[in-house]
Amino acid sequence: TKFLQVTHSQNNRILVASISSLEYLIILSFKHNMIHNLTDLMFMNTWRMTRLTLHNNSIYYIHGAAFNGLPHLAHLDISDNPIMDLHEIIFTRLHKLLHLNLSNTSITYIPDGMFTNNSNLLNLDFSYSCLGTLNEMSLIGLESVNAFWLSHTHVQLYLFADLNMKSRLPALKKLSVVHAEVCCLVPGVQCVSDIVMKHDGIGTCSDIIAH
Repeated sequence: TKFLQVTHSQNNRILVASISSLEYLIILSFKHNMIHNLTDLMFMNTWRMTRLTLHNNSIYYIHGAAFNGLPHLAHLDISDNPIMDLHEIIFTRLHKLLHLNLSNTSITYIPDGMFTNNSNLLNLDFSYSCLGTLNEMSLIGLESVNAFWLSHTHVQLYLFADLNMKSRLPALKKLSVVHAEVCCLVPGVQCVSDIVMKHDGIGTCSDIIAH
């Protein structure tokens, strides 16, 4: 089979064990289950997979080598899970990753260099997470990101100015935040914010000032 979707499974041990036999799988969706952790080389035999959805499980731990068997993975969704920490090498082998959803997790920081090998990444979503820390090393490898979702996180406004986001993320076109003031710190970037939503939902710093 090339596509598999399983939701609300009552036996997650069997569910996880079955992955090893799905050699020709392209798309896997295990959302709304009770998976607790992702083990070492868990997806080694599903190397053809391009899309993996693990939304809304109970994942609190992901082994640093859990995704090492997925060289063609382009879409990864592990949102709505109680993940607190990510290993710095967790995405090292995902060279073709385009879209990564880490929203609504308990992640508080991005390990230095975690995205070093993800130069193709276009869309990165940390919205509604506990993310509160960003530094220059956190942004290495994100040169192609054009949409960065940080709304309802704990990221401090001053960090955007200190990090010179525009030079660190040269391809950035859309930044999702809660506070409209952030837009003015990243000129030329479209901003989605709670204040701008009162007008047209999307705007630039100039639009905000005009209103």
